[in-house]
Amino acid sequence: VDAKRCEPCTNDLVGAPGLYDRKNNIVLIDHDSPFSTWTEYCTEPDGGSRCFGCQKRDKFLPLNRNYTANEFPTTNDLLFTLQANNWFVSGDREQASSSCPSFRLRFEGFCGRKGESTQHLFMHNKVHNMIHGSMCCASTASNDPLFLLHHSQMDRIMECWFRKYRPTVKQLPNHGVEPGNCRECNLVGI
Repeated sequence: VDAKRCEPCTNDLVGAPGLYDRKNNIVLIDHDSPFSTWTEYCTEPDGGSRCFGCQKRDKFLPLNRNYTANEFPTTNDLLFTLQANNWFVSGDREQASSSCPSFRLRFEGFCGRKGESTQHLFMHNKVHNMIHGSMCCASTASNDPLFLLHHSQMDRIMECWFRKYRPTVKQLPNHGVEPGNCRECNLVGI
């Protein structure tokens, strides 16, 4: 929160930005990073999947990050997200652009504070969209060690919300939500 750049993106942690690979139009991880030789693996989507990205290529690429911006979530974004006292509001996806009614929508990054740029979306999604490269898509994001740090931070935010509002199990949705979002659903694998 409040970062002006990707602070853990150093060779001591998850790899600094490296050279631009003109052939593949990507920014590689610095060659001095232990992650510079990692490959971006991607499985073929199941029938009817909305997965996209790497399956359109005929080869696996090296791990890469194409930093599209440095507008990381701010303290004000975090406070706005934590002010939503309902995890889920029926029809919340349809209301996202006007009222941003649920913690789930704010947290995932489908809506944010009024007047904020929507170019990279908000909170969780914003980091994926700004780092871009391997982090851009569900099919390849988990290849990047930065994914673990980002999702650890998202887990911390979720824990803060749960401690603040202490919802009962019955307050969490069981029907009418995307796969993996209902209270009795298994998590959707990456």
